Amino acid sequence: MDKTEELMQNRTLNYFSRLCQIPRESHNEKAVSDFIVDWAVSLGLEVKQDEFLNVYIKKPGTAGREGEEPILFQAHLDMVCEKESDSSHDFKTDPIKWRIDGDWILSADHTSLGADCGIGVAHIMEILSSRDISHPPIEVLLTTREETDMMGAKGFDISFFSAKRMINLDISPDNRMLAGSCGGIAIEMRIPVSYGFGETQGWTPYQMKVKRLTGGHSGADIHKGRENAIQIMARLLVSLSESMEIRLASLSGGNSRLAIPSESDAVIYVSENCEIGQKTHEFYMNMLEECAPEDSELEITVCECPQFDQPPFSAETKAKILSACLLIPNGIQQMSSTKPGCVESSSNLGVVHQDGEDMLFISEARSTYESTRELLVEKQKVLAGILGGKVITHSDYPAWIYRKDSALRDMVYHIYESRENKGMEVVTVHAGNELGIIVSKLGLTDAVALGPTGEYFHTPRECLSISSVLKFESFLHEILQKL
Repeated sequence: MDKTEELMQNRTLNYFSRLCQIPRESHNEKAVSDFIVDWAVSLGLEVKQDEFLNVYIKKPGTAGREGEEPILFQAHLDMVCEKESDSSHDFKTDPIKWRIDGDWILSADHTSLGADCGIGVAHIMEILSSRDISHPPIEVLLTTREETDMMGAKGFDISFFSAKRMINLDISPDNRMLAGSCGGIAIEMRIPVSYGFGETQGWTPYQMKVKRLTGGHSGADIHKGRENAIQIMARLLVSLSESMEIRLASLSGGNSRLAIPSESDAVIYVSENCEIGQKTHEFYMNMLEECAPEDSELEITVCECPQFDQPPFSAETKAKILSACLLIPNGIQQMSSTKPGCVESSSNLGVVHQDGEDMLFISEARSTYESTRELLVEKQKVLAGILGGKVITHSDYPAWIYRKDSALRDMVYHIYESRENKGMEVVTVHAGNELGIIVSKLGLTDAVALGPTGEYFHTPRECLSISSVLKFESFLHEILQKL
């Protein structure tokens, strides 16, 4: 029996493997939602699917516990789909293939793994299929579109649920318990483009690439000093413009506003006999000095692309595009005044690309306070006004406010302490999730978020600890027994 076959003997990892066979990018969750429904029906569980493809499930309490207060388990079905530029993976049709490196499960095709939140769904499936765990009545809410607009959480039917306490399974590592999180909002800026240089004879098109940055989660990793590939590209083009005339023809970068972009591409026209290679190398060496150790694998490449025939933007459009890339708020905006070392507000420029006759810039603004999120939106509106563009917002969600008193949190903490001989880290995080919406809609009196250890979520380096999954499975069983 090889390592993979051995792992498949564990129900949680087996379910996770089955989920990885189903494409489940945000807004493409029908197949995975149908799979869960059919699976729950096969177990004889009460199950419902709604118009958003959310799945609701109920399992009665075990013998002697049928009348106890129910517990709600929650996770989301969709995943962030990130891949390296040389990957041919099609997230709409292709399964996620694994490779195992020691204790870690990774994607074999240079893509994100989908452990966020596939492993949470798998743990819930393991609990629902178990016949030997003592537990109170269990309710389950599996939502869709968590990684984009959270419409699953916003649209689910509260009448199916009676639980007033919840365990969410969308957090890592396994020694951490989440007890609060920030709110967020998506901001889209559009700037109309124009073309004004005309004839390109005597000008050579070059493709510029910024790649192999670490990237990461645009909330949970925003404090780690990781570089933004879009802003590096804009800085490179501004730097080149100081020593030569360049004509910008295309610029793109990032795949999700929820991920720090790790790659960016541009095509520029330059006159013959320029020193673009040398100037790019000089910029690259300067960037290596600036970068944090995690971004030491940064690559910046330049090569001719003679087949490119798209006309360049006008000088005015080029200036507006580069100005937006550099001036849209990005990174930490304010640290917390009450929680030392914690981020209070941030903004991430996650996506840039041409969309028809506009250049589109997509950001995610985060803060515990709605007023601060509104300020970050207003800053972009002011900038858009200066650049002749416009701003729209969507996918806003509230903060999940920390509660000083929590019986569920205390119980989970003491169980962990007795198992590990050390305390659990109780945190609020600078990352968005559905809990603020769900807690508010259901009027929950108690909620925590837990999960096994994974790293580099929302990136092609995403990985999941095998030993942590096994340990966390046992931890969940004990929590259910002692609820």
